Amino acid sequence: MFPLIDCHNHSVHSFDAVDTVEAMCLRAEELGLMAFAITDHSDLDGKNLSDCINVVSRSVDEMEQFRSTHTTKCDLLTGLELGEALDFPEDAKAMIQLRPYDVIVGSYHNSPDGEDYYFMDFGQMTDEDISISLQGYFDNLIKTVQKTELDVLAHITYPLRYIVGDQGRTVHVEDYDAQLQEVLRSVIERGVSLEVNTSGLRQKIGEPLPNQRILQKYRELGGTRVSLGSDSHNTKDLANGIKTCTQMLADLGFTHITYYKKRQPILVPIG
Repeated sequence: MFPLIDCHNHSVHSFDAVDTVEAMCLRAEELGLMAFAITDHSDLDGKNLSDCINVVSRSVDEMEQFRSTHTTKCDLLTGLELGEALDFPEDAKAMIQLRPYDVIVGSYHNSPDGEDYYFMDFGQMTDEDISISLQGYFDNLIKTVQKTELDVLAHITYPLRYIVGDQGRTVHVEDYDAQLQEVLRSVIERGVSLEVNTSGLRQKIGEPLPNQRILQKYRELGGTRVSLGSDSHNTKDLANGIKTCTQMLADLGFTHITYYKKRQPILVPIG
């Protein structure tokens, strides 16, 4: 039986999530997870540092309180999803120093214009506009790996969730192979983990972020550290797709899943 590990999740403290820290932890235990992290949003925009501090402080405090009052078989972990650290390094430093986390999940959500892809209308953009935007996105993702502090790099094909999945535009991902390979090489050189975000399996895009082809390239380049996250925002989606993606990783030749405790990697054999 595969180990069940899910280390990218959101509680009610994130603006787009609905269930409490306690409810998420109880569900993780019910599902038999070996390790589970709540990584509430800290998406920096230069103006919202105090809001991010409040969100993450409440999230981590409640996780620590739950851990102190409950005995579980599941390794319950504290963390945050640190977004746009590249653009706001001082705010990112403040968030990193806020608490002694188990894991920092680094992410980048914005187009080069500074707008989260979640909010963009691609029907108003030409194919060339989308291409230019994606080139800028992947450049910023490379810099995020190379220049910011993180343990795990999240959902590296994030824009495709909306461009391709939700709005049905065609993107030839192979057009960005050179940049994607630089992302993967940077992950390997930094010694951090590449996240397999399973959310795409339950969304219109129908594949994990990144997909199997990119994960195969990561393996060919020498990548070994992979993290798993369902990116759940409620108890219903928690661990969704984890078994499927663990099997996919095993089929690709990966031998371990990595999660982090006190910012140190723990490698769990897949088989």
